[in-house]
Amino acid sequence: MEIWRDRQNGTLSLSQKGFVEKLICKFGMSKAKAVKTPFGSHFKLSSEQKLINRVPYSSVVGHWKAAKWVLRYWRGTSDYAIMYGKNSRPVQGYVDANFAGDLNKRRSTTGFVFEHGNGPISWMSKLQVTVALSTTEAEYMALTEATKEAVWLQGLMKELDGKVRVLKVGTHENVADMLTKPYK
Repeated sequence: MEIWRDRQNGTLSLSQKGFVEKLICKFGMSKAKAVKTPFGSHFKLSSEQKLINRVPYSSVVGHWKAAKWVLRYWRGTSDYAIMYGKNSRPVQGYVDANFAGDLNKRRSTTGFVFEHGNGPISWMSKLQVTVALSTTEAEYMALTEATKEAVWLQGLMKELDGKVRVLKVGTHENVADMLTKPYK
């Protein structure tokens, strides 16, 4: 990991460029064409296909193509870095869920990220424990996980600098947002 500190501008940058370049060379992808997305929507990584079970190594083929796609994405983004800087903006949170995105168990995935100083400070992506019966339920479960993290981050920020600003963690699902609003 590379770390750059710019005292004049009050920023700190983190980069994995060296690691990414070694990995790309290790798998012979240094001349591969870069792609703009970290994962192609055309990949279906599922164990439902009956033919895959006949030949053990064939299940790896689809996954290997997906891994190569990720390496091609990294090739195009190896110069990117996370930059933290002076910022009066409060902690900002983003949360989302994909309804029944797991092709095998039909469980939804929760994902969230919290930023402070223009860089991520906390993030998570994992399968939800229960099967959601609607997009609203999946989003509500995701909001619950993100809110627990937000409460913890509020305590941490209060300990670090004594200032806490109430933040809103929202989703694009209006019904789920309404379920999280306080009653007056």
